[in-house]
Amino acid sequence: MKRLHLDASVICRLDAAEHAFFGGIARATNQMAGSDVCTVIEKRGFRTFFAPTVRDPLFNRMIISTECDVAEVCAVLDGQFGEGQRHIEVSPGALNQELSSALSARGYAQTQFLPVLVNYADNVSAEEPKLDVRLLGEEDELSTFKKVLVAGWTIPPAELPETLAASVEEWMKLPGFSLLLALQGDEAVSCGILHCFDGIAFLAVSATPPQCRGRGGQSAIDRARVSAAKRANVELIFSRTYFASVSQRNKEKLGLNVAYMRAEWTKIH
Repeated sequence: MKRLHLDASVICRLDAAEHAFFGGIARATNQMAGSDVCTVIEKRGFRTFFAPTVRDPLFNRMIISTECDVAEVCAVLDGQFGEGQRHIEVSPGALNQELSSALSARGYAQTQFLPVLVNYADNVSAEEPKLDVRLLGEEDELSTFKKVLVAGWTIPPAELPETLAASVEEWMKLPGFSLLLALQGDEAVSCGILHCFDGIAFLAVSATPPQCRGRGGQSAIDRARVSAAKRANVELIFSRTYFASVSQRNKEKLGLNVAYMRAEWTKIH
């Protein structure tokens, strides 16, 4: 088994893949809402995007991957990005006293750690899912996927799933995106998205309605996403979860390991 050597270059690649995923969804959602306001900024060591029509920190945040020019970070924070609820995620090696002081001075505080699980694709289990999982195509009816997404989404604000669901058809057109639906008999029990970018597969958004939990839907989606990622010949597979969550345990069963923690900074005043 090949051992993953984590360094700044790997972290930057993972962060770039995640940035491409959420940035793509934010732009598609904005377009469906009739807005072309989606700002993307990429500088040395950090990336940010914000979409005012998508009221969720996942789509309005900054990812600081490695050492950066703190003055450039401050310029972004003091501009349009500083308006509203924003989150900043800082990877290991990027945080120092200068950056910490700058964030604190602008009302940000560290609020939690977010695990990033990653491994080489060859080290991740590709067992067949125990449920039927459909990889959706552009010709498929997406109403069931939307219903499962809305019913299973648990991250506030409450109106976010409806906002996102309105743009699902546009997601199908984005490069590297795959939408999956797990079924038990004729009933859809879970959904998920796989995003492949620059040799990296991101096990991204997934959702299971409360009444369907405990029936193996999420595990089936994860296994199907891993199989699809391997067919795409990616080098690395990664995912994000909340610490010590059921999702983290499910990802670890696949062979993904917590490689590092991002420090999340939230604007609290």
